[in-house]
Amino acid sequence: MTTREDKVFSDEESGSETFRFGPKVAACFDNMVERSIPLYWELQRAAVTLALRHAQPDTAIYDVGCSTGTTLVSLALGCPFKSTRIVGTDYSPDMLERCRAKLEMSGCSDRVELTNSAVEETTFERASVVMMNYTLQFSNPDSRSATVRRVFDALVPGGIFILAEKLKFEDKNTAALMETLYYDFKRRNGYSETEIEQKKRALDGFLVPFTRKQNEELLFGAGFTQVTQILQGYPFSVFLAQKS
Repeated sequence: MTTREDKVFSDEESGSETFRFGPKVAACFDNMVERSIPLYWELQRAAVTLALRHAQPDTAIYDVGCSTGTTLVSLALGCPFKSTRIVGTDYSPDMLERCRAKLEMSGCSDRVELTNSAVEETTFERASVVMMNYTLQFSNPDSRSATVRRVFDALVPGGIFILAEKLKFEDKNTAALMETLYYDFKRRNGYSETEIEQKKRALDGFLVPFTRKQNEELLFGAGFTQVTQILQGYPFSVFLAQKS
């Protein structure tokens, strides 16, 4: 099952409806994220490296919002412990369909458990690693604190939480600068002005970003005592939180 080129927002009316992770997005999602998220592949490498380094036997690794399964394949192929469960969750059936196909093509479908659930409904059991790559930002802001707390409670000592999010900037000049740099990045990757504007419209109110401070407060408030911002590409940032 190959991925298509992202042309979801090429029509001038395509931004009139709220963004959704339906069949059109799922079909081109791999191309979309590679062209839309600065340092995307560096995030993939960093997340997998950290996950495999902190994985523990008889625990679980969760990829929440696993989309088409790119990260899950790397985890399944690289995890040295057979007793470590690898679990992918996503609320989109279309994404999970793509994920299953990718796992089967990679020969590791029997190594990964998949669950159809929203972020707010995801349950965690004895985990050494939980990651949410650009997932929490699509959940209800009022529920995020409880979600992160559930992650913390499920992690064993020494466990980690990898959180990648798009950031909001309160300073208007900084926000304008980041938007300029980010949209220039998208233009260089072949997106037209129409595609940029229509996707922005579709995401408005659906993707609700927090500031760096708000994300750190979520993590510290849940009980994490060590939080590090390990990567930032324009408005996109990755946090590593470890449970002592």
